[in-house]
Amino acid sequence: MDRLAGFSLETWLAIGSGVLAVLSFLFNWVVVSRQSAREAETLRAARDADLIAWADDAIAALGDAQELLRERGRTLSADAFKVGHSKCRTRFTVLLDRGRLFFPGALADGEDDNRESAYRGRSHPALQALFDAYQVVTKTNRDNVEYTREDVMALVAARRRFVSEVFDAVDPRRRVAAIARLTR
Repeated sequence: MDRLAGFSLETWLAIGSGVLAVLSFLFNWVVVSRQSAREAETLRAARDADLIAWADDAIAALGDAQELLRERGRTLSADAFKVGHSKCRTRFTVLLDRGRLFFPGALADGEDDNRESAYRGRSHPALQALFDAYQVVTKTNRDNVEYTREDVMALVAARRRFVSEVFDAVDPRRRVAAIARLTR
């Protein structure tokens, strides 16, 4: 204690400045860390918003495909079915291509795939679910092939798989927790 009493005013000012610098550094570190977390969450939120918009379109397309199959021969004439069928298939191919922007294909180690970059590798399960639905719809337009209850159930199963995969990708629970953490 006697040693501290012998410090000059300049020494005390230097010690105070050092302590203030350390406290300032720690405060800035906390602020920058929090800002970085917010920026990262903002980027995730923007991606999630785009992904959710695409998924909304896909869910609607899956519902429309179900309706198309169920109404074939009932409220839809053969010509109306052909037009609806063509639009439905085109819509699925567009959604599949848009989905590749969110879910790129995965190549196994050492696997070589010479296709265009967006089409390489194994499809993500969300895209596979959409493709499965596309195949069900495509099958129903072949000569003398009527849809069956199993076809409609296959579309329902594809939609459920699709929604679950997008749900896992967006992870709404993580989003709620991140918002709570960042707004404290």
